[in-house]
Amino acid sequence: MAEAIAPATTFHDAVREWHHSYESEWSPSHKMQAIAILERDVVPFLGRKPVKDISPAEVLEVLLQIANSRTVGVAHRARLACNQVFRLAVLTGRAERNPVAELHRMLPPVDRAEKPAIELKDFFLLLRAIDVYDGSTIVKTSMQLAPLLLARSGELRNAEWSEINWETAEWIIPAQKRKNNRSHTVPLSTQAMVILRDVHALTGHSRFVFPSQRSPFNCINENAVTAAFRRLGYKGAAPSFVFRKRAAMILLEELGYPSDLVACQLGHTIDDLHSRKFYARESTRLVQRREMMQRLADYLKSAKSGQRLPNKGGDV
Repeated sequence: MAEAIAPATTFHDAVREWHHSYESEWSPSHKMQAIAILERDVVPFLGRKPVKDISPAEVLEVLLQIANSRTVGVAHRARLACNQVFRLAVLTGRAERNPVAELHRMLPPVDRAEKPAIELKDFFLLLRAIDVYDGSTIVKTSMQLAPLLLARSGELRNAEWSEINWETAEWIIPAQKRKNNRSHTVPLSTQAMVILRDVHALTGHSRFVFPSQRSPFNCINENAVTAAFRRLGYKGAAPSFVFRKRAAMILLEELGYPSDLVACQLGHTIDDLHSRKFYARESTRLVQRREMMQRLADYLKSAKSGQRLPNKGGDV
């Protein structure tokens, strides 16, 4: 009789088993890419959950977070990798079903005509161009702040002066302005504080940090930022994608910070068995995020001047 197979207790165990299994139908290069995506973007969220208990809804939420924080293409590659892991788990008796099998049409389709993410060197050129932009100062300032905060476009445009804590150098986004109804604290680097103080001299009398020129009772709209992008030569590029996602990729790939810490800065929810412990450590995470965002700001400042900071330095 064949020896019984001991069940893998967690999804991370199943990932490791798949990694070392010869059963994979993928080439070695594709398999290594899949492992990198799993370890960076999926394991921090699902790694500690029992592999047999993971539901399709839980996998889908993680995949949608990947699509939002990185790209839809990366989310689809993560789905394929997860599918391989769960297939092997089912074949070896470690799980009763493959929750990914039901998700093949749940992710947004990859737009084959979509331009690839802006290259790193072009991103630095864009930041330099923004610094000398001769259009609206309010729009210019919003673009300068965007990569220093990683906030969503709507959250940044709707920022109010009452939400800025000058003493603690924090921007506290109230729960009613966020999709998950949780307030979110954004640590402000020294560079971000300098920009905010400069724009405060211009718009401090207004409710909004970035008031509309047509009506001080409203904030600037997204079209104003998109128009500025066109003037800078980036026609067709989505400003929110360029700033938020490229800055997040710098934290992950250039500075080496863990994906769960970056996800926390992006305002995502870590949905695993330890989510309560995760939020219980929010104060500790804020200290780590403050250091991380200061390092990002220093990195971007050096990069704009033609220098580069050492990468892979995010020890947290």
